[in-house]
Amino acid sequence: MAGKPRRTRATAWMRVLEQNTRNRDPEGAREARRLFKTLGAERQQALAQEISDTRASELCRAYPNVISVGYGYGLRANEKTKRGWSRREPCVVLVVRDKWPYGHENTDEAIPRWLYTYAQVGRKRRLVGVPTDVVDGRAEGTGGAQSKQPKLYVKPKSSADMETGVVTCAVQRDSFPNMRFAVSVRHFLGAFNAIGPNSGKNYQVRAKPSGPWVARTRNVWGVLDEDAPSCDMQLAYVPNPAALKAVLGNLKFAGALRRTNPLPKRCLVLTPDGPVPVLPFSVRQLVVGYNLPGLRHATHEELILSFFASERKTVRGHSGSPVVTATDPPVLVGMHLGMRKRPRRTSSNPNARPFQMTVPAWFILDPRRYAPGPHRSERWRLVKG
Repeated sequence: MAGKPRRTRATAWMRVLEQNTRNRDPEGAREARRLFKTLGAERQQALAQEISDTRASELCRAYPNVISVGYGYGLRANEKTKRGWSRREPCVVLVVRDKWPYGHENTDEAIPRWLYTYAQVGRKRRLVGVPTDVVDGRAEGTGGAQSKQPKLYVKPKSSADMETGVVTCAVQRDSFPNMRFAVSVRHFLGAFNAIGPNSGKNYQVRAKPSGPWVARTRNVWGVLDEDAPSCDMQLAYVPNPAALKAVLGNLKFAGALRRTNPLPKRCLVLTPDGPVPVLPFSVRQLVVGYNLPGLRHATHEELILSFFASERKTVRGHSGSPVVTATDPPVLVGMHLGMRKRPRRTSSNPNARPFQMTVPAWFILDPRRYAPGPHRSERWRLVKG
Protein backbone atom coordinates (compact mmCIF):
# COMPACT_ATOMS: atom_id res chain seq x y z
CA MET A 1 0.00 0.00 0.00
CA ALA A 2 2.91 2.33 0.73
CA GLY A 3 3.86 2.39 -2.92
CA LYS A 4 0.43 3.54 -4.20
CA PRO A 5 0.61 7.26 -3.31
CA ARG A 6 4.12 7.39 -4.81
CA ARG A 7 2.84 6.03 -8.14
CA THR A 8 -0.05 8.54 -8.05
CA ARG A 9 2.34 11.43 -7.41
CA ALA A 10 4.66 10.19 -10.17
CA THR A 11 1.74 9.93 -12.60
CA ALA A 12 0.60 13.49 -11.77
CA TRP A 13 4.18 14.76 -12.18
CA MET A 14 4.43 13.03 -15.55
CA ARG A 15 1.17 14.60 -16.70
CA VAL A 16 2.43 18.06 -15.78
CA LEU A 17 5.69 17.44 -17.59
CA GLU A 18 3.85 16.17 -20.68
CA GLN A 19 1.52 19.17 -20.71
CA ASN A 20 4.41 21.61 -20.34
CA THR A 21 6.25 19.90 -23.18
CA ARG A 22 3.17 20.06 -25.40
CA ASN A 23 2.72 23.78 -24.71
CA ARG A 24 6.37 24.73 -25.14
CA ASP A 25 7.36 26.67 -28.24
CA PRO A 26 11.02 26.69 -29.29
CA GLU A 27 13.09 29.74 -28.42
CA GLY A 28 12.64 32.41 -31.07
CA ALA A 29 9.26 31.05 -32.23
CA ARG A 30 7.80 34.49 -32.95
CA GLU A 31 10.78 35.45 -35.10
CA ALA A 32 10.58 32.03 -36.84
CA ARG A 33 6.96 32.70 -37.82
CA ARG A 34 7.84 36.19 -39.06
CA LEU A 35 10.77 34.80 -41.06
CA PHE A 36 8.49 32.36 -42.91
CA LYS A 37 6.38 35.26 -44.21
CA THR A 38 9.47 36.92 -45.71
CA LEU A 39 10.31 33.87 -47.85
CA GLY A 40 9.06 33.57 -51.43
CA ALA A 41 6.09 31.30 -52.25
CA GLU A 42 8.36 28.66 -53.82
CA ARG A 43 10.54 28.44 -50.70
CA GLN A 44 7.49 28.43 -48.43
CA GLN A 45 5.94 25.53 -50.35
CA ALA A 46 9.25 23.63 -50.32
CA LEU A 47 9.37 23.81 -46.50
CA ALA A 48 5.72 22.70 -46.15
CA GLN A 49 6.37 19.88 -48.62
CA GLU A 50 9.49 18.77 -46.71
CA ILE A 51 7.56 18.54 -43.43
CA SER A 52 4.75 16.64 -45.17
CA ASP A 53 7.23 14.18 -46.69
CA THR A 54 9.31 13.53 -43.58
CA ARG A 55 6.86 13.88 -40.68
CA ALA A 56 3.50 12.61 -41.97
CA SER A 57 3.77 9.27 -40.15
CA GLU A 58 5.07 10.95 -37.00
CA LEU A 59 2.21 13.49 -36.95
CA CYS A 60 -0.42 10.78 -37.46
CA ARG A 61 0.99 8.87 -34.49
CA ALA A 62 1.33 11.97 -32.30
CA TYR A 63 -2.21 13.22 -32.98
CA PRO A 64 -4.71 10.33 -33.16
CA ASN A 65 -7.28 12.61 -34.84
CA VAL A 66 -4.97 13.13 -37.87
CA ILE A 67 -5.49 10.70 -40.78
CA SER A 68 -3.46 12.32 -43.56
CA VAL A 69 -0.81 15.01 -44.07
CA GLY A 70 -0.12 17.00 -47.23
CA TYR A 71 0.80 20.52 -48.29
CA GLY A 72 -0.93 23.33 -50.11
CA TYR A 73 -2.58 26.64 -49.24
CA GLY A 74 -4.36 27.56 -46.04
CA LEU A 75 -8.00 28.38 -46.75
CA ARG A 76 -10.41 30.68 -45.00
CA ALA A 77 -14.01 31.68 -45.64
CA ASN A 78 -14.55 34.88 -47.62
CA GLU A 79 -14.93 37.67 -45.05
CA LYS A 80 -17.60 39.56 -47.03
CA THR A 81 -19.87 36.80 -48.23
CA LYS A 82 -19.03 34.22 -45.53
CA ARG A 83 -19.09 31.68 -48.34
CA GLY A 84 -16.41 30.19 -50.54
CA TRP A 85 -12.73 30.26 -49.70
CA SER A 86 -9.70 32.49 -50.23
CA ARG A 87 -6.09 31.26 -50.28
CA ARG A 88 -3.42 32.27 -47.84
CA GLU A 89 0.27 31.35 -47.83
CA PRO A 90 1.57 27.77 -48.38
CA CYS A 91 1.20 25.54 -45.33
CA VAL A 92 1.15 21.96 -44.04
CA VAL A 93 -2.35 20.52 -44.50
CA LEU A 94 -3.59 18.04 -41.87
CA VAL A 95 -6.77 16.05 -42.51
CA VAL A 96 -8.59 15.00 -39.32
CA ARG A 97 -11.36 12.55 -38.48
CA ASP A 98 -13.37 15.18 -36.67
CA LYS A 99 -12.70 18.92 -36.84
CA TRP A 100 -13.77 20.84 -33.77
CA PRO A 101 -15.57 24.19 -34.19
CA TYR A 102 -13.42 27.24 -33.53
CA GLY A 103 -13.08 27.94 -29.82
CA HIS A 104 -13.90 24.33 -28.85
CA GLU A 105 -10.53 22.69 -29.55
CA ASN A 106 -9.52 19.85 -27.25
CA THR A 107 -6.32 21.26 -25.74
CA ASP A 108 -4.71 17.84 -25.28
CA GLU A 109 -5.08 16.87 -28.94
CA ALA A 110 -5.22 20.28 -30.63
CA ILE A 111 -3.20 20.50 -33.83
CA PRO A 112 -0.38 23.06 -33.49
CA ARG A 113 -0.85 26.24 -35.52
CA TRP A 114 2.80 26.09 -36.59
CA LEU A 115 5.36 23.36 -37.14
CA TYR A 116 9.00 24.35 -36.76
CA THR A 117 11.99 23.36 -38.83
CA TYR A 118 15.44 24.70 -39.71
CA ALA A 119 16.23 26.12 -43.13
CA GLN A 120 19.18 27.79 -44.80
CA VAL A 121 18.46 31.51 -45.00
CA GLY A 122 21.38 33.44 -46.42
CA ARG A 123 24.49 31.96 -44.85
CA LYS A 124 22.83 30.73 -41.67
CA ARG A 125 20.59 27.90 -40.57
CA ARG A 126 17.51 29.63 -39.17
CA LEU A 127 14.45 28.40 -37.30
CA VAL A 128 11.31 28.80 -39.44
CA GLY A 129 7.68 28.44 -38.33
CA VAL A 130 5.52 26.81 -41.03
CA PRO A 131 1.75 27.35 -40.60
CA THR A 132 -0.74 24.49 -40.60
CA ASP A 133 -4.29 24.18 -41.92
CA VAL A 134 -6.76 21.61 -40.59
CA VAL A 135 -9.27 19.97 -42.95
CA ASP A 136 -12.33 17.99 -41.89
CA GLY A 137 -12.02 14.49 -43.37
CA ARG A 138 -15.76 13.83 -42.91
CA ALA A 139 -16.57 16.65 -45.30
CA GLU A 140 -14.34 15.22 -48.02
CA GLY A 141 -15.28 11.55 -48.07
CA THR A 142 -14.15 9.74 -51.22
CA GLY A 143 -14.19 11.46 -54.59
CA GLY A 144 -15.47 9.65 -57.65
CA ALA A 145 -13.33 8.90 -60.71
CA GLN A 146 -14.85 10.31 -63.98
CA SER A 147 -13.11 11.33 -68.34
CA LYS A 148 -12.21 21.47 -75.98
CA GLN A 149 -10.17 17.91 -76.16
CA PRO A 150 -11.07 15.07 -78.50
CA LYS A 151 -13.43 12.53 -76.95
CA LEU A 152 -12.02 9.04 -77.47
CA TYR A 153 -13.44 5.52 -77.26
CA VAL A 154 -11.87 2.30 -75.99
CA LYS A 155 -13.11 -0.97 -77.47
CA PRO A 156 -12.40 -4.01 -75.25
CA LYS A 157 -11.97 -7.33 -77.04
CA SER A 158 -14.61 -9.13 -74.98
CA SER A 159 -17.40 -6.55 -74.95
CA ALA A 160 -19.58 -4.59 -77.33
CA ASP A 161 -19.62 -1.71 -74.84
CA MET A 162 -17.17 1.18 -75.17
CA GLU A 163 -15.53 3.42 -72.62
CA THR A 164 -15.25 7.18 -73.27
CA GLY A 165 -12.47 9.42 -72.02
CA VAL A 166 -9.64 11.76 -72.98
CA VAL A 167 -5.88 11.46 -73.51
CA THR A 168 -3.79 13.72 -71.27
CA CYS A 169 -0.51 13.96 -73.16
CA ALA A 170 2.10 11.92 -75.03
CA VAL A 171 5.53 10.77 -73.89
CA GLN A 172 8.72 9.64 -75.58
CA ARG A 173 10.54 6.72 -73.96
CA ASP A 174 14.32 6.44 -74.35
CA SER A 175 14.00 2.68 -74.99
CA PHE A 176 11.77 3.44 -78.01
CA PRO A 177 13.03 6.83 -79.29
CA ASN A 178 11.04 6.72 -82.54
CA MET A 179 7.72 5.86 -80.92
CA ARG A 180 5.15 7.97 -79.07
CA PHE A 181 2.87 6.82 -76.28
CA ALA A 182 -0.35 8.46 -75.14
CA VAL A 183 -1.08 8.70 -71.40
CA SER A 184 -4.50 8.63 -69.77
CA VAL A 185 -6.25 7.23 -66.71
CA ARG A 186 -6.21 3.46 -66.47
CA HIS A 187 -9.91 3.14 -65.69
CA PHE A 188 -10.60 4.67 -69.14
CA LEU A 189 -7.95 2.85 -71.22
CA GLY A 190 -8.76 -0.40 -69.39
CA ALA A 191 -12.52 0.11 -69.95
CA PHE A 192 -13.25 -0.55 -66.27
CA ASN A 193 -16.81 0.79 -66.37
CA ALA A 194 -17.61 -1.37 -69.42
CA ILE A 195 -16.19 -4.71 -68.27
CA GLY A 196 -14.76 -4.14 -64.78
CA PRO A 197 -11.12 -4.02 -63.57
CA ASN A 198 -8.95 -6.08 -65.94
CA SER A 199 -5.57 -6.18 -67.64
CA GLY A 200 -6.55 -3.73 -70.40
CA LYS A 201 -3.73 -4.77 -72.74
CA ASN A 202 -3.89 -4.20 -76.52
CA TYR A 203 -7.31 -2.56 -76.56
CA GLN A 204 -8.16 -0.30 -79.48
CA VAL A 205 -8.50 3.44 -78.88
CA ARG A 206 -10.67 5.12 -81.49
CA ALA A 207 -11.49 8.72 -82.40
CA LYS A 208 -14.97 7.58 -83.50
CA PRO A 209 -16.96 4.58 -82.25
CA SER A 210 -16.90 2.89 -85.66
CA GLY A 211 -13.65 4.43 -86.93
CA PRO A 212 -10.13 2.95 -87.23
CA TRP A 213 -7.95 2.70 -84.16
CA VAL A 214 -5.53 5.55 -83.41
CA ALA A 215 -3.79 3.95 -80.41
CA ARG A 216 -3.44 0.56 -78.71
CA THR A 217 -3.16 0.13 -74.97
CA ARG A 218 0.02 -1.31 -73.46
CA ASN A 219 0.66 -3.18 -70.22
CA VAL A 220 2.47 -0.18 -68.71
CA TRP A 221 0.09 1.05 -66.04
CA GLY A 222 -0.17 2.21 -62.46
CA VAL A 223 -1.28 -0.10 -59.67
CA LEU A 224 -4.97 0.05 -58.73
CA ASP A 225 -5.55 -1.86 -55.52
CA GLU A 226 -7.81 -1.39 -52.51
CA ASP A 227 -5.02 -2.33 -50.09
CA ALA A 228 -1.95 -0.66 -51.66
CA PRO A 229 -0.88 2.83 -52.74
CA SER A 230 -2.36 3.33 -56.21
CA CYS A 231 -2.02 5.50 -59.28
CA ASP A 232 -4.64 5.50 -62.02
CA MET A 233 -2.66 5.86 -65.29
CA GLN A 234 -1.71 3.80 -68.36
CA LEU A 235 0.11 4.10 -71.70
CA ALA A 236 -1.16 3.46 -75.23
CA TYR A 237 1.03 3.19 -78.35
CA VAL A 238 0.33 5.86 -81.01
CA PRO A 239 1.51 4.70 -84.49
CA ASN A 240 2.01 7.98 -86.39
CA PRO A 241 1.75 11.82 -86.25
CA ALA A 242 -1.77 11.80 -87.71
CA ALA A 243 -2.93 9.46 -84.96
CA LEU A 244 -1.18 11.63 -82.36
CA LYS A 245 -3.14 14.65 -83.56
CA ALA A 246 -6.34 12.61 -83.43
CA VAL A 247 -5.81 11.83 -79.73
CA LEU A 248 -4.40 15.20 -78.61
CA GLY A 249 -5.91 17.70 -81.04
CA ASN A 250 -3.84 20.87 -81.47
CA LEU A 251 -2.66 20.98 -77.87
CA LYS A 252 0.98 22.03 -77.35
CA PHE A 253 2.77 22.31 -74.00
CA ALA A 254 5.46 24.68 -72.76
CA GLY A 255 6.56 22.00 -70.30
CA ALA A 256 5.34 20.08 -67.25
CA LEU A 257 4.89 21.13 -63.62
CA ARG A 258 7.58 19.80 -61.28
CA ARG A 259 7.03 18.88 -57.67
CA THR A 260 9.35 21.72 -56.62
CA ASN A 261 7.27 24.34 -58.48
CA PRO A 262 4.63 26.38 -56.59
CA LEU A 263 1.05 25.37 -57.25
CA PRO A 264 -0.47 27.57 -59.97
CA LYS A 265 -3.18 29.95 -58.75
CA ARG A 266 -5.52 29.08 -61.62
CA CYS A 267 -5.73 26.09 -63.99
CA LEU A 268 -7.97 24.81 -66.77
CA VAL A 269 -9.31 21.28 -67.19
CA LEU A 270 -9.42 20.86 -70.99
CA THR A 271 -12.48 18.65 -71.46
CA PRO A 272 -14.28 17.65 -74.71
CA ASP A 273 -17.01 20.12 -73.69
CA GLY A 274 -14.62 23.06 -73.28
CA PRO A 275 -12.28 24.30 -70.51
CA VAL A 276 -13.34 24.14 -66.86
CA PRO A 277 -11.47 26.67 -64.64
CA VAL A 278 -10.22 25.41 -61.26
CA LEU A 279 -8.27 26.83 -58.31
CA PRO A 280 -5.65 24.42 -56.83
CA PHE A 281 -5.38 24.50 -53.05
CA SER A 282 -3.64 21.33 -51.82
CA VAL A 283 -1.51 18.28 -52.65
CA ARG A 284 -2.10 15.21 -50.51
CA GLN A 285 -3.06 11.55 -50.24
CA LEU A 286 -6.73 10.80 -50.90
CA VAL A 287 -9.05 7.80 -51.13
CA VAL A 288 -10.95 7.79 -54.44
CA GLY A 289 -14.15 5.82 -54.93
CA TYR A 290 -14.53 3.61 -58.02
CA ASN A 291 -17.53 1.49 -56.97
CA LEU A 292 -16.62 -1.34 -59.34
CA PRO A 293 -16.64 -5.09 -58.62
CA GLY A 294 -13.28 -5.83 -57.02
CA LEU A 295 -12.35 -2.13 -56.84
CA ARG A 296 -14.53 -0.12 -54.48
CA HIS A 297 -11.84 2.48 -53.83
CA ALA A 298 -8.11 3.16 -54.19
CA THR A 299 -5.71 5.30 -52.17
CA HIS A 300 -3.74 7.73 -54.32
CA GLU A 301 -0.42 8.80 -52.82
CA GLU A 302 -0.60 12.36 -54.13
CA LEU A 303 -3.40 14.26 -55.83
CA ILE A 304 -3.72 17.97 -56.56
CA LEU A 305 -7.08 19.14 -55.20
CA SER A 306 -8.79 22.19 -56.72
CA PHE A 307 -12.01 24.10 -56.21
CA PHE A 308 -14.13 24.89 -59.25
CA ALA A 309 -13.81 28.57 -60.19
CA SER A 310 -17.22 28.83 -61.89
CA GLU A 311 -20.53 27.03 -62.23
CA ARG A 312 -18.98 24.74 -64.85
CA LYS A 313 -18.04 21.30 -63.52
CA THR A 314 -16.49 18.15 -64.92
CA VAL A 315 -18.72 15.16 -65.70
CA ARG A 316 -18.36 11.47 -66.41
CA GLY A 317 -16.44 10.98 -69.66
CA HIS A 318 -13.96 13.77 -68.82
CA SER A 319 -11.46 11.45 -67.10
CA GLY A 320 -7.96 11.88 -68.52
CA SER A 321 -8.52 15.50 -69.58
CA PRO A 322 -5.26 17.50 -69.36
CA VAL A 323 -5.08 20.02 -66.53
CA VAL A 324 -2.95 22.98 -67.59
CA THR A 325 -1.98 26.49 -66.52
CA ALA A 326 -3.95 29.41 -67.96
CA THR A 327 -0.98 30.53 -70.08
CA ASP A 328 -0.11 30.36 -73.76
CA PRO A 329 1.41 27.88 -74.37
CA PRO A 330 0.21 26.09 -71.24
CA VAL A 331 2.23 24.06 -68.74
CA LEU A 332 0.92 20.55 -68.07
CA VAL A 333 -0.16 20.41 -64.41
CA GLY A 334 -1.56 16.87 -64.49
CA MET A 335 -4.36 14.54 -65.48
CA HIS A 336 -7.99 14.98 -64.46
CA LEU A 337 -9.14 11.99 -62.42
CA GLY A 338 -12.56 12.96 -61.12
CA MET A 339 -14.41 15.14 -58.66
CA ARG A 340 -16.02 15.07 -55.27
CA LYS A 341 -19.60 16.15 -56.07
CA ARG A 342 -21.26 16.64 -52.71
CA PRO A 343 -18.82 17.13 -49.84
CA ARG A 344 -20.49 16.66 -46.50
CA ARG A 345 -21.25 19.90 -44.64
CA THR A 346 -20.28 19.83 -40.98
CA SER A 347 -20.46 22.36 -38.14
CA SER A 348 -16.73 23.04 -38.59
CA ASN A 349 -16.95 23.18 -42.39
CA PRO A 350 -20.37 24.68 -43.28
CA ASN A 351 -19.24 25.95 -46.70
CA ALA A 352 -18.01 22.60 -48.06
CA ARG A 353 -17.98 22.70 -51.84
CA PRO A 354 -17.20 20.33 -54.73
CA PHE A 355 -13.55 19.87 -55.65
CA GLN A 356 -11.65 18.42 -58.58
CA MET A 357 -8.82 15.83 -58.40
CA THR A 358 -5.68 15.82 -60.58
CA VAL A 359 -2.93 13.20 -60.89
CA PRO A 360 0.23 15.40 -60.83
CA ALA A 361 2.41 15.74 -63.92
CA TRP A 362 5.45 14.58 -61.92
CA PHE A 363 3.69 11.23 -61.39
CA ILE A 364 2.62 10.87 -65.03
CA LEU A 365 6.16 11.37 -66.35
CA ASP A 366 7.92 9.16 -63.76
CA PRO A 367 8.11 5.51 -64.92
CA ARG A 368 8.90 4.43 -61.35
CA ARG A 369 5.31 5.31 -60.41
CA TYR A 370 3.96 2.57 -62.68
CA ALA A 371 3.66 -1.15 -61.88
CA PRO A 372 6.96 -3.12 -61.84
CA GLY A 373 8.50 -3.83 -65.24
CA PRO A 374 11.52 -3.03 -67.48
CA HIS A 375 10.08 0.45 -68.13
CA ARG A 376 10.98 1.52 -64.58
CA SER A 377 14.62 2.05 -65.63
CA GLU A 378 13.65 4.23 -68.60
CA ARG A 379 13.59 8.00 -68.92
CA TRP A 380 10.46 9.61 -70.27
CA ARG A 381 10.08 13.00 -71.89
CA LEU A 382 6.90 15.00 -72.44
CA VAL A 383 6.04 15.45 -76.12
CA LYS A 384 5.38 19.18 -76.23
CA GLY A 385 3.56 19.11 -79.57
